[in-house]
Amino acid sequence: MTHAQEPVDSPVDWVAEHTRQYVATDGAEGHLWHGVPTLLLTTIGRRSGQPRRTALIYGRDDDRYLVVASKGGAAERPLWYANLCTQPEVEVQVGAERFRAQARTASPAEKPRLWQQMAQIWPPYDAYQTKRICQNSEHSPAKQHWSGQKCRTTFEIEPLLAAVLEHIIGD
Repeated sequence: MTHAQEPVDSPVDWVAEHTRQYVATDGAEGHLWHGVPTLLLTTIGRRSGQPRRTALIYGRDDDRYLVVASKGGAAERPLWYANLCTQPEVEVQVGAERFRAQARTASPAEKPRLWQQMAQIWPPYDAYQTKRICQNSEHSPAKQHWSGQKCRTTFEIEPLLAAVLEHIIGD
């Protein structure tokens, strides 16, 4: 993922401000947010082709980085997740370190362990999950959500997806 264009930051004002501070200080300001670590994830917009950047809470699983597609507990997946499903090569900034990574959705076998790990870092994830289950169990109208690389309509919802970011060899 090499892109000459400057990334477009989140349309959410406080996230965009967090991102600007993170970039300007190489993570000295912004890496820790409310006591939890954050990284900057840059994806390529699946429709626009423009780089899109957002700040996300992260965890580690050995040398891999983990992020959760929660959108603050909203019923729908965040746009960055839809972008990485279309184009899984992403750019990541953790503190001052910047690197390319390959993103993938955690496998069903990995999800329980990774979910527990992420909920320990940010306990509100469990509340988001409960909120999402309630939102998605309304029978009219049916809700849509992302599963893997397809959008499907359903009345049930799986646990929030953890995206796994792995360094691209050679960077």
